[in-house]
Amino acid sequence: MRQSFLIGIIALAAFATGAFAASPELRAYAAATITSAEIVNETIRSEDIRNGQVKTADLSGNSVTSGKIKDGEIKGADINQSFIAVEHKDDCNCGGTGWDPDGTRTTEIIYDSRITPNSVVVVTGIFAATNYTCLIEDPEDGSVKFACAAPVPDGFEINYAIFNTG
Repeated sequence: MRQSFLIGIIALAAFATGAFAASPELRAYAAATITSAEIVNETIRSEDIRNGQVKTADLSGNSVTSGKIKDGEIKGADINQSFIAVEHKDDCNCGGTGWDPDGTRTTEIIYDSRITPNSVVVVTGIFAATNYTCLIEDPEDGSVKFACAAPVPDGFEINYAIFNTG
């Protein structure tokens, strides 16, 4: 009887001095018994997670704002190619299928299948040292009006960007 009691005291002392911590079987059992409800919120640190074990980090809707994006980090490959298009058009003399100013009208049409009613189109003109004041009006499916204070000259070239926001 005395011997069993003594073995019990030795076992208790070994447990209290770290035998539990050294036993992989006991640690595994203890780890498997902790549930999410028993973890205090925001107490798990990155060093508590084995490398590569977190497979996804989904972001909630509208959680990434402009202030959270590092300047210069959004590249062309990060943007849907239907969002922005950049184009240069020469006067094609093609009779209304591209960019065809004839020098008689103050309003010309830019034809481009990427233009939608929701597009924002920005245009710059290129013509020998002439300054034109022009506006972009009425985007439709496939075209936009280019309206100027003076007739758009024959041979007038344009550069434009289409931003499709919706």
